[in-house]
Amino acid sequence: MKTPGQYGYGPLTLAFADVDHGWLTDTRTLWSTANGGGTWTLTILPVPASVHGQLDVVTAPVVDASGHEAVLVAKYDATPGMDGARGQQIVYRTIDRGTHWTPVKILDDPGVLSFSLDAPTAWVALDPSDPASVQTSTDLGVTWQTTAVRERWPFIAGPISFTDPSHGWMVVSEPPPPCPQVSGAITICDGLFLSVQHLVATDDGGATWHELKP
Repeated sequence: MKTPGQYGYGPLTLAFADVDHGWLTDTRTLWSTANGGGTWTLTILPVPASVHGQLDVVTAPVVDASGHEAVLVAKYDATPGMDGARGQQIVYRTIDRGTHWTPVKILDDPGVLSFSLDAPTAWVALDPSDPASVQTSTDLGVTWQTTAVRERWPFIAGPISFTDPSHGWMVVSEPPPPCPQVSGAITICDGLFLSVQHLVATDDGGATWHELKP
């Protein structure tokens, strides 16, 4: 059996609940250990019947202070590895250090959905498509509140981090410039231009955002 690090889908990230229990992911697969990393077991997340597609991206778990509870997000779609693919994102929760993972929320992802699970009880999902909206939960996914973004959304959402349902920060990128066309030549623009990035913040749950200047 392959071990962590042999798949190489993406950068490795890890999280530990205590000195024995922890998880590691390469963004496509999730491994767990119960002996401080001495051995690792491939973790298969349960998939609800209403979810279609293959596992595309899985985040490292976010663990609460007690170490017993943790949450993570996994995306499923028909074209794993393709950026911007439509699919579904699931929030999973464990209350036994990862012995069992339970789906607690399923969100349709138009290909641009961003999640913040910086604390096990502060869950935020941002959909910047038209109309842009933010969904938040403070009770482990039992109830959710949707907030409309009250401004035009001209950016591509990047990393997002909320400390509570009201206060959050995000890196946004301006749309890349059009690819210049040269007559008689094949032009490949991927990676040719770096998009301009901005750091923005909100204090009203994502309804409005303001740019932070260094």
